[in-house]
Amino acid sequence: MTILKRQALIACALISLTSTLAKDYCTKNDSSCWPTLNDTDTLTKALDPTAKRVLSWKAGQARTSGVPVTSPDEQPLFGLGKAGLKPVYVRDEKEANETCFLPQENPFMSEFCMASARNVPYEGWMPAFIVFPLNSTQVQIAYQFAIDHNLCVSVLSTGHDYLNRHSCQDGVQIRTSLLKDIEWDLKDTKNFGYPDGNVRFGAGVVWGEGHESAAKNNRVVASGWADTVGVVGWGIGGGRGPMTPVLGLGVDNILEIDIVIANGTLITANSKNNSDLYWAIRGGGGSTWGIITSITYKAHLIPDGGFTAAVLQWNGTYCQESFTKLSSLLDQYLAWTLQIDKNWGGLALLTPSASSDESLCNGTWDLQMYYVFQGAKTNQQFIDGIANITKGFTPLQKKIDTYGDWYKYILDQAVEPIYPWNLFQPNEGNVGGSPSTIISRQTVESGQYKEYLIKMLNDCKAMKTEAYCNTHRTMHDLTGNIGCYQDPNVSISDEFRKGIYLHLAVKMNPQQLQDLYKLGKSTYFSESAYALGDDFETRYWGENKERLREIKSKYDPEGLLKCYNCMSTKKNPDVPPKDNQLLIILLSVGGGIVLLVALFIGYRCYKGKQLKKSLIETDSGTERGLLRAN
Repeated sequence: MTILKRQALIACALISLTSTLAKDYCTKNDSSCWPTLNDTDTLTKALDPTAKRVLSWKAGQARTSGVPVTSPDEQPLFGLGKAGLKPVYVRDEKEANETCFLPQENPFMSEFCMASARNVPYEGWMPAFIVFPLNSTQVQIAYQFAIDHNLCVSVLSTGHDYLNRHSCQDGVQIRTSLLKDIEWDLKDTKNFGYPDGNVRFGAGVVWGEGHESAAKNNRVVASGWADTVGVVGWGIGGGRGPMTPVLGLGVDNILEIDIVIANGTLITANSKNNSDLYWAIRGGGGSTWGIITSITYKAHLIPDGGFTAAVLQWNGTYCQESFTKLSSLLDQYLAWTLQIDKNWGGLALLTPSASSDESLCNGTWDLQMYYVFQGAKTNQQFIDGIANITKGFTPLQKKIDTYGDWYKYILDQAVEPIYPWNLFQPNEGNVGGSPSTIISRQTVESGQYKEYLIKMLNDCKAMKTEAYCNTHRTMHDLTGNIGCYQDPNVSISDEFRKGIYLHLAVKMNPQQLQDLYKLGKSTYFSESAYALGDDFETRYWGENKERLREIKSKYDPEGLLKCYNCMSTKKNPDVPPKDNQLLIILLSVGGGIVLLVALFIGYRCYKGKQLKKSLIETDSGTERGLLRAN
């Protein structure tokens, strides 16, 4: 048996054992708890079924939600919400035996499938009930329904999450997509202490709507790159984007949260009230803390001259002259990123490709940079900055545009869709998700990061497989530039704070992931490998993990609210036991026989995973779109 098989076997055994120790939820076979038709009718009547629940989009206007990749006219939920959504959708027996949106050549579609559409759902986890509340009270009603019937709860708005945190099997999916209130407080009447004011967004607002509203108020709000990403999920896991170097991460900008906690009550958390929960949510991520119904962010004045966006591109071959050019260009670019200040935010995409063409020396490369500057393109700092990147290396493409507000920039961008099927299923050759690590200044200055990038290029040429020939993303949109704002009252890790880039990939095997982790100790909560390992808490939160667990246990002592690889309680942890703990548990309940049973289960799990492959082959453009979104 190979080492890889043994690792897969042990991992599957761990998962199988842990699942038997987790909380038991009601199943369809248990009539004592499973909701009856009368129960669901009562729920529907409690949610004001005659009220309008429209979720749609018109070309030229702000996006309103996530857009499934094959949706007609780029509508949310495949257009289900154009005529109006139901307050409750119930999965029937036929839907329970089908896989939504697959097979690709003749996909299974239903209203329930469309209502449940979300990004890359793994494991086949599907809700049994979907609820579209219109306000906080209706969120409480939906949550209480789940608790009364002992059903797991998944929470989402747009469904952009990459890591299955929007899913649980046979539970209640609460979609906050219709909580669209936007309230501006430009005079800071709540005394948050920020002279440019603040804005309170309902949990269903996406950044397209947020920036449209901000522009009307001569303001800008820190956000990610994609306009269909939701304002809540983006911010509470960290929140990176083109303006974060100057405005701060999402967590730096959160001023207040309204949230339904595990006991069903609606509370407000800020620096003065429930301040421990406020700290936890500012980086703790996920719906494990409760169901957020609104979030308040700092507002900022639009910079003088607006925003300038620059796109630069180079490409070449693996032949010595061209490859040496790339190496020198990378040196120049990385040195530039260490010198610039908070007015710059952006990313670089490096894509290798193996080839059998010997005239290309068996490979090509492509380097693209997308940068945003706080100010006009006539600003001397911008002119000098672009000159320093391109000195001696004339780009094949150079596009520079200035926008008076960020909403104008958004309208000029193509939609970045969600993929409502299992696109990057974890298996023995793919850890799934979007593997990442935080890169510190020291790692760049030492030359280690440059060496890693060159190694990835050479591995592509040598291995000639998709796993080795995908795009590597240097996300230079954190708070590591000179002069960046950093709020100390947040729960992200210290390593996150030290980071100048987030390095991001799409497909990696376990060995590649370990090589990536040698570059840094921290991983971004919102974009990470799916098979992250049992020490995911340390990579997400570092030394803050124990305080986070204390707070989780205080507000949710029974562990009622969960999501995949999220913070858990002391009483009901979701963390798989370590390998030696597994052996102790097995030996304590039956010794070698139980161990053999567990290994058999693990082997079956391994074989099943081995046979699962992605049903969609994506090009680098698809991968690029997926991983620019946050």
